Amino acid sequence: MGDDKTVKIIDYIILFFSFLFLGSLTNSIFVNQLGYYFALLFVLIRWFYTRKNPFVKTGLELPFILFIAVEVISTLLSYNTEQATTNLIKRVLLLPVVYFITASTTDVKRIKFFFNTYITFAFISALIYLINAYDYFIKGLFQITGSGPGIFQYPITTSILASFTIIFLFAFLIHEKRNWKYKLLIFLTFAVSTLAILATYKRTGWLGLAAGIGFVILMKRKWVYILPLVIIVIAAFFAEKNYSNVRFFNFDGNEIKLQTILNTEGRAHSVTKIDDEIYISDYEGGLAQLNNNKQLDYIKQTPSPVLDFQRVNDSLFSAWLVDTRFMIFKSDRNRFEFSHEFMSPGFTEDYKLYNEIVYAIDKDSGLTVIDALSGDYLYRENLKNPYYKLVVNDSLLALRSRDNLIKIYSLKKGIPATLNYHQQFARKIHIHWLEGGTLLMQGEQKFHKIENARASVVADNNIDPIIHIAKRKTNFYAIDIANKFVRLNFDNGKLTTDKLGLLKSLPNDFELLEDMLITTTYKQGRLTSIFDPYLRSNFVRLSLWKAGWEMFLDHPLFGVGDIDLAELYVKYKSPYAKEIQGHLHNNYIHILAILGITGFVVIMWLLGKIFILNMKIYQTFRDKEFLGSLALGSAGCFVSFLVSGLTEWNFGDHEIITMIWFITGLNFSMYLRRKTEKAD
Repeated sequence: MGDDKTVKIIDYIILFFSFLFLGSLTNSIFVNQLGYYFALLFVLIRWFYTRKNPFVKTGLELPFILFIAVEVISTLLSYNTEQATTNLIKRVLLLPVVYFITASTTDVKRIKFFFNTYITFAFISALIYLINAYDYFIKGLFQITGSGPGIFQYPITTSILASFTIIFLFAFLIHEKRNWKYKLLIFLTFAVSTLAILATYKRTGWLGLAAGIGFVILMKRKWVYILPLVIIVIAAFFAEKNYSNVRFFNFDGNEIKLQTILNTEGRAHSVTKIDDEIYISDYEGGLAQLNNNKQLDYIKQTPSPVLDFQRVNDSLFSAWLVDTRFMIFKSDRNRFEFSHEFMSPGFTEDYKLYNEIVYAIDKDSGLTVIDALSGDYLYRENLKNPYYKLVVNDSLLALRSRDNLIKIYSLKKGIPATLNYHQQFARKIHIHWLEGGTLLMQGEQKFHKIENARASVVADNNIDPIIHIAKRKTNFYAIDIANKFVRLNFDNGKLTTDKLGLLKSLPNDFELLEDMLITTTYKQGRLTSIFDPYLRSNFVRLSLWKAGWEMFLDHPLFGVGDIDLAELYVKYKSPYAKEIQGHLHNNYIHILAILGITGFVVIMWLLGKIFILNMKIYQTFRDKEFLGSLALGSAGCFVSFLVSGLTEWNFGDHEIITMIWFITGLNFSMYLRRKTEKAD
């Protein structure tokens, strides 16, 4: 049976690794899995040593077994059995989280310890995230990236994990009948965690949070909370400032002054001066021309929203569309007739049109050089690093990767001929113009130039990262991420910068005339963007769902196997769907695709059984203080998981499914021990 001293040592070891597991649920997958596997190992050692089985039945055994069986069959039938086997093992190894929690929480005191440890570290994680998000906010990065910072994991994962924390806190807030000091502490923790989820800027977490909070209110029948919740949601939609305009500033070379604002029908994206005409790429509004009265005449609709418009030569013009194709138009007296179209092979991050040649950098397929007159590929190079920025002139082409690798090629008749420069920088670097043979790079503290394959410092950096830059006469003018309009003068190898004014909002593009600065600006609210079919993430999701459904129709019984779907998606997607992903951003379509209708039915049964048991547990403990709040929060979190799974593959996300199995195990542990414990 084992002596008491050895058993106590094993128990302390289990508690230590359980603490690691609980404290890292929201911040470190490595520490979390380390804690889980070692804690589970020592639970098994304790069982072997004492001959006492610590595991109890939860009622989920049959659906778990059938789930594993479907995974095995699907793996055997999959064309990629190796990858399917790997994912099968991952899924199976996480299922014991439920049983590890029920085996380790031997009484109500231990249940409280587990929960309080998790919620404390979840709050600390939220606080750390919020601090970093503030720095992200003051640098204006939300508008640029469309996302919050990725500190512990991807922002979308952070948002879903944070939603569980908030739902638990809300359940305790409205269920507990304790003193005001306790309520105030819970409220402050709830407020900080809510700010953190807002700072992720991810709608999936927000959607799950709204569903979970709504469910908790429904279960408590706290109808007084319904009206404020509805008002908050409606107010959030209407409070978002959606606008699109072209702004005209008087500019005398030293100062800018806002003259007028012209609202547009679509979303003003780029502004281009061609000869004496100004063209606005107004996204879904199409291509517009600025008339003499500073009004827009819409002259051309395109098959999908237009992002940019440029001249190819005297008679041809190029429109770059949101689906990453280039449409070439012939012009005759401001009438544009379609000529031909072409695309780069991958997902285009940046492009330049120069001397009738398109240079496109794709994050998944490298560099492509295309003849704009014919659409023929002139040059292709697959690049190991995902590059996303390029600049070009008559003789040089420069690329920058996301990990700050700079490449400079010499050009021969517009085609990359020789790699002249190849350097990795430790700190973040922004590349700007190529003037003759000189490339300017903006670091965090210094401006550098690369000339003749040698880098040197040309000035201290006293401005924020530049996002738009253009040349007028001998000076360069730029707009930085903090909305400042600046002049850069590069003279005798030295660079000087002058701040000429502050723009109220960050423009998408600008154009300089002799006495005028023209900017295009639009802002779309994060909530209202849910219904925008052309928003990149929405467009990608719709394409993924359509392809996933077709995968299911081709493999209806057991699916294609629990594999990364990127390779298959390439075969099923439309030509204009360029962003390749390995999962379908939807639990239910993804399950149909990988496990077929058989796996779908089994998993829906498993999820339905957990939901029903959660409801039963809440009914059992609804009159208890701590246990009732925990049961209520657990049910709300599970509803949040189901709803957020409409737009994310969170069933397959390691961090999120680990959390779900933890919550399920903790909730079931109370119920399984209800006959032997006096729940307080």
